[in-house]
Amino acid sequence: MAALPENSAPGFEAWVYHRMWNWSAWCWDGAWPHPLPVISCGSAERRYRPPVSRDDEERLPKRAIHVEHALMVDRIYQELPRVEQRIVQFEYPRRYEFDEFNFRGELIRNVRLQKGCRMLGIKQVYYQVALGSVLAQVQQVFLDKGIKG
Repeated sequence: MAALPENSAPGFEAWVYHRMWNWSAWCWDGAWPHPLPVISCGSAERRYRPPVSRDDEERLPKRAIHVEHALMVDRIYQELPRVEQRIVQFEYPRRYEFDEFNFRGELIRNVRLQKGCRMLGIKQVYYQVALGSVLAQVQQVFLDKGIKG
């Protein structure tokens, strides 16, 4: 399973983060728009097709997505103010667009937090409080429905 976000507020059980990662996977799954597999190249002939034996869909198992849980998280996401939606995007579905790595390939801590704050024009405290608030809302919705873990 995915690692817990380093910028998130403490005090949440792992299942809350797993619900968020499930929602993130659900966001990228399905019909367009999402990253399309490379099925052709920009060659001069424009006729290149990858060999059938190298089909990634057959080699990689698809992650199981619990759609009902993802929809519950999505309802919370849709009700958030735009700034808080962007914070959730920075931490989950678009996380890897904002990460930076050092020369050894190790993740540089807090870069996503700093970039997000700079892009949104907010303070780091608000970023962390808003993220913690979203996680608390997700936790409460699932507890109210009697769904845990």
